[in-house]
Amino acid sequence: MAGEETTNAAATPETSVPLVGSGDVQAVGSSPLRRAPASLWPYDTATGWGPWGAFFIVVLIAVVSLGVAMIGSAILMQTSGRSPRESMGSGAPLALFFVAQILMVLGALLAARARGGGVSRALALKPPVGGVMTYVKSLAIVLIAVALFTAFTTYVVHHDACQDLGDMTSLFRGPWWPLALVVIGAGAPLSEELLFRGFLQTALVPSRLGYVGATLVTTTFWTLLHAGYSIIGMIEVFMIGLIFAWLLRRTGSLRVTLACHAIYNTGIALLLIFAPSQTFGC
Repeated sequence: MAGEETTNAAATPETSVPLVGSGDVQAVGSSPLRRAPASLWPYDTATGWGPWGAFFIVVLIAVVSLGVAMIGSAILMQTSGRSPRESMGSGAPLALFFVAQILMVLGALLAARARGGGVSRALALKPPVGGVMTYVKSLAIVLIAVALFTAFTTYVVHHDACQDLGDMTSLFRGPWWPLALVVIGAGAPLSEELLFRGFLQTALVPSRLGYVGATLVTTTFWTLLHAGYSIIGMIEVFMIGLIFAWLLRRTGSLRVTLACHAIYNTGIALLLIFAPSQTFGC
């Protein structure tokens, strides 16, 4: 992909709108438009949000969206008298979590449009450099990295994968598995990638944090969403987040991380649904 980037950069020396350096702004209407530095081509992004404003709006969207799911689940448990495990088996909390994901997606899209940057530029949704093969190469990188990490933690650290799969195993083998597949395979990638690596990272990169600092902040925030995992599980999530951020930088497109995230999550879900129980030992 590095070779493709060089070739494309040489063939296209100018973008339709000139890029400016980190921290610089250009007026678009009444709003200042912050762009990624030219050195980060093909990661060509633009947003009307400053870093603090974007961080606040992401926290607000996440708190409101997840709050809807948690409050709704608590009300259901109180009124039904069921335990958390029994409530999960009913599928209602899962449906509420899907609602939260929809709210996160809508929040990211509305925030991207709010200050004149345009959804595509503010969320890095343009087609990737390198075309279809970029998706294939990127997915291969993700799967190889996860396989190596899993092999190391399983055989060297002796980490039990069941610690992180938890209630997911019974959920995917119950009557609500189609909804669980949608939530994990589509809802999670869309909501998380659009809100964090799309909206938040685009706003942080032109700041003093730069691309590396923005990646660390965004990946940490994203990892905290998986706080129920074991320490090893959290490390794996953080590692995957760093890989996704690197792929976003190399390809210039959130479409690549969306695809990799969705395929990875769907693959895990399908294994939990159809693989023999002894596959995971759970």
